Amino acid sequence: MTLPRSSIVGLQDFSESSSLEYSDSGSDIEGLEAHNIISNPIDHFTSLFKLQNLSETKLTTYPEPSDEDYNIADLNKPIFLQNPQLPQKVDCVYLMCSQSNLFPQPDSDYFSRKPMLYMWRNMSNILPSDFSAYLQDYMHEKYSNYRKVLRMFFQVAPTIDKLSNANSLRTNVGQGRILFHYIGFGFPRITENIKALDKKTNTFVDYPIKTLFENLGPPVWFIFDCSHAATVLPTLEETATIHFGQSPNNHPWKDYICFCATGENESLPSDPHLPHDFLTSVLLTPTKTAVLCHILQYYRTTLVTDMFLLRDIDLNLLDEKSNLHSSLQKTLDAITDAIAADILPIDQYKGYFRSDPLTSALFRNYLLAQYLLHLYQVHPICHPHIPDLSGHPLWQQWRTTLDLTIISNGTYLNSDIDLYNRALSTFTNILQCPTKEKSSIANLVLLFHFPENKELKNQSIRLLANYASLSQQNREEIAKIAHFDILFSYFINFDYKSDPDTFKSISYLLVTLFEQNQNYILEISPSNDLIILEKVLFDDEITDKDIKPLIASIVATLLPHNDCVRQFSTRNEFLIKLRTLLETSNSDLTMWLLILERRMFDNYGLDINSFYNFGLHIQAASFVYHNSEYVRAASLSLLPCLLQSGQDFINVDLFGLSVKCGFDCSYLVRYNFSLFLTRFLSIYREKVIDHIPNGLMAHQLFGSLLSRWFKLDEDHENVGLERFNIFKNVCEYLNKVKRDKEYLEVFVSSGLFLCEFLSDDPHPSVSKVCQSLKTNTSKLICIKPKTHNFSQNCSSAPLNFPSFSPPPTPILIQREIEEELKEASIESGGDSLYKLFMKQTSKRGLHPIYFEETGLCGLPPAAVEHLSNYKVVSKHRYEFNEQPTIICYDKLTLVLALGFKDGKVVVLYENNVEKVLELGHVKITSFSFANNTFENDTYLFIGVDNGSIYGWNMKTNYPMISFRSDGYANSHIPEFVDICGRNIVSIRGNCGSIRSFDPFTKLLKGEWNTLSNHDNEHSTAMSVICMSENVCVGFSHGRLIVLDVSISSDTSSSSRVLDITADPQQKQVFKINSVVSTNKDDSNIFVICDSEGHVVIGNNLGNLHEVYSTDSKSVFSFDSHRYSPVMCISSQESPPKLLTLDGDVISVLKESGNGCIVSFHQTLPLVCVATSTGKIIEYSLT
Repeated sequence: MTLPRSSIVGLQDFSESSSLEYSDSGSDIEGLEAHNIISNPIDHFTSLFKLQNLSETKLTTYPEPSDEDYNIADLNKPIFLQNPQLPQKVDCVYLMCSQSNLFPQPDSDYFSRKPMLYMWRNMSNILPSDFSAYLQDYMHEKYSNYRKVLRMFFQVAPTIDKLSNANSLRTNVGQGRILFHYIGFGFPRITENIKALDKKTNTFVDYPIKTLFENLGPPVWFIFDCSHAATVLPTLEETATIHFGQSPNNHPWKDYICFCATGENESLPSDPHLPHDFLTSVLLTPTKTAVLCHILQYYRTTLVTDMFLLRDIDLNLLDEKSNLHSSLQKTLDAITDAIAADILPIDQYKGYFRSDPLTSALFRNYLLAQYLLHLYQVHPICHPHIPDLSGHPLWQQWRTTLDLTIISNGTYLNSDIDLYNRALSTFTNILQCPTKEKSSIANLVLLFHFPENKELKNQSIRLLANYASLSQQNREEIAKIAHFDILFSYFINFDYKSDPDTFKSISYLLVTLFEQNQNYILEISPSNDLIILEKVLFDDEITDKDIKPLIASIVATLLPHNDCVRQFSTRNEFLIKLRTLLETSNSDLTMWLLILERRMFDNYGLDINSFYNFGLHIQAASFVYHNSEYVRAASLSLLPCLLQSGQDFINVDLFGLSVKCGFDCSYLVRYNFSLFLTRFLSIYREKVIDHIPNGLMAHQLFGSLLSRWFKLDEDHENVGLERFNIFKNVCEYLNKVKRDKEYLEVFVSSGLFLCEFLSDDPHPSVSKVCQSLKTNTSKLICIKPKTHNFSQNCSSAPLNFPSFSPPPTPILIQREIEEELKEASIESGGDSLYKLFMKQTSKRGLHPIYFEETGLCGLPPAAVEHLSNYKVVSKHRYEFNEQPTIICYDKLTLVLALGFKDGKVVVLYENNVEKVLELGHVKITSFSFANNTFENDTYLFIGVDNGSIYGWNMKTNYPMISFRSDGYANSHIPEFVDICGRNIVSIRGNCGSIRSFDPFTKLLKGEWNTLSNHDNEHSTAMSVICMSENVCVGFSHGRLIVLDVSISSDTSSSSRVLDITADPQQKQVFKINSVVSTNKDDSNIFVICDSEGHVVIGNNLGNLHEVYSTDSKSVFSFDSHRYSPVMCISSQESPPKLLTLDGDVISVLKESGNGCIVSFHQTLPLVCVATSTGKIIEYSLT
């Protein structure tokens, strides 16, 4: 394909003296390294693709991460495929049997009238000269049915010398497995020796089995088809033990398999109608032998004559080439396979029953031998041990099948279809059962023995996919027993347009199998043409929006390992189609396409210049502005691979576009950004030596930092992050800022600041990456440890770095740094995200629920009248060893959250069942319950005193939301959180900067400064005014401000500030509550308590009047009911008091004692009290 010239941007080589120019209002871009770079402005690349409407993008349909995925760094390890440890294939069959003239003669007239059945021939009528030729033809034919290329070695009544030559067989076979097949009919009883023929005396002499084992060597397989066969097992085990530790041919001596037809004291059945090579007949002609045994067992009186079987050998019932026989064989294979999977350990089942065709067939047929010989009280024995499975219920199905076959006189030709229909019917009933009962493993295995009938096959695939989507346990079961090769072959040849539902089901099944076991990739034949993947991915006619994400995940899975996928995915045509698809892709597909692009870098043959030429690097970076955290994280996992030494324009663009992600509320995004930051700073480690972090760890707007870094021409102090959430804005800022010849250095310094900032991240994976990076960069710039000297009377608490030139770095340290940075530079979060997204795709299932963002909710306001009298009833609810620092009710239930000073959060359910979250060495300072969040869960949002916020769904052991909401960490300053509309608002520290976070998108939506001219005040209380998006903030000197957080932070402060106290009382605001007024003319009443126990109320901040004051002039805890005119105050010197809003005392809660924590339920007439001794008492007001 010839690409249009307008689509190609060539890489240009410049000398160091060359000037770099592009047209952007006639300005020059200077100061960037000028060798091997793409000099086009960012606008050129954005013109190569259509930008999605990123502000309107939806969340993905994938579920939240689980506890297993919390430490995302543990998942970030490369995937190495390993061939399963299957038994070595049989390369040679060594058959030993007696001469026909040595077979024992009939010892009665009864037996003399019967045929001597051996290899399905009457040996009483065969000449000894013909025996050897028939033997070889027969055995070669039967073994070749399972493996075409196989060495055959025959010894008929061998001498000792011939047996001793077995060691030469091992030399010829090499490391392959030798199958020693011994048929004992015509030999004396076996002991620890087998019998060799002494031709001089025509008698048998002993030949030690130990010697035979040593000559053959491992790996070896013994089949002893004789009476008393298990006698040999102790000898084999003893021989293997003697040679323990030795590994000839790289195989241990324990690597041997042995089938014994009988127990040590058991004999083969003596029925003259049975073959004298009974185990051999079962292993090589299982269906024919099973039919014979069934007739002898149940139809002897009607069908069996003296010459039975030989007379009927060519009839349809026993003809191995007939359709009837083929149907019975399929039925038998399915049943034995299902029995093995149902009972045996998975390793044993996968190793022996899902191995090569010969091994699998012999082991399946061994189970049949168990079943058939059990009727004669004979019990075959196997090494490795397989228990007796002759009593499995599925054998009844086999008996029924044979009965129907015999009764129908050979016209019952679809036994395999009937078996499949029964399994399908059972499975359908299980799925339709309201309790979704668990299917048996055996039934699942039967469903994977797909019939030729296409309609049945498609139906079963849809049912299996539905079953897999129900639970992780179901997916694990399917992955253990699936016939992957059959499923994948059907997938690549499927007409997806004719039946999209089945195609989606089979695609989903493949995704779940890959998620459970990546080694399935190795089962894909190199000859398979996988072009269907590309065809489906770019087919515009596909309307089911769930199919393409599944196909993209399969392509991403196969890309690093499969040559066919590797070849078509690295072509320029594929990249251009990919770019076009990303212009309109939904969130699920976008996420997977970005992961697909990331996994291209795990592949050889990719030309990274193609990414630059087609603008894919800027398109990928644009998705860090997506509303889905998964898409943002996927984008960031790709960007480190696009950072290249010598490509300063590219690196600056990518850093500038993604820099806001350092303040993202999603730990997945921040983790991948920290790896991107590691890569960026490792490229510019020479510049790191000369620079220090650009920024202060202070109570400031995050947007103010970005404003300084992008050198915006306005008051940096009041610039919020909101404008930096718009891709086009940042592109404009980048175009302007690249005119500064030192801006690369500014970005390096900014990267150092973000490294410092994220090293205190609340998520361990993020902080670990940045602490390691910080250590490395500290060695380069020789910075001193940071010091935090916070003062509540200063506007910020800066992190000061000394500005002196570092001394030369010693050679050994320099090498150590370079090695560490080199290792870090090749990291990205692609492996962890790929594994996580595969798990989430499997967990989401076939029919995802498209979640509608309806906003956070609580109970509707109750119309509560003033009550003249209250009756207070107490109830002792629980007791802890220490007093909580804070308590809070859920809005919709009686669930209670309690925070402790050691960072422990306890959720107490109505039945007093505890759920505990450990947050480490922090103090819990605020709680807020948010209902109807992601997946309709209730989340508990937690503010702690180091400036972090956590969101916990109270089902997991870790908080799935965690982020820094303030720049100043590691201090004891309260963080206040509350629900405001559909967002979470928070405030902390000096100046009272309010931030609004969206718990659905996990994005910082807005920032507002409340105080700009009163830097000596810090925030001490916050409350969201009922049924509004207005926030009231209280400060240390008594100032109160009401701010409208629905207004953009870019508007003037006069528009945002709705109310402010004119004359602060210089008393610290302790608690602010907003009460729904019972007066219809007033929407809300402010209830405010200061640190000295004065309570004031009013319908606006300019109309506050005092209604109550404590005698002790201090307050320990305070709260008021949101809808009822009642409040509660507690001090260290007195027990809690229930008050009306007029200040009248309703009740003194004396039994609680002094120094209690109090909290009202927001809707129900309940107040909870936590005593100083840790008792939790609940008072109801009636």
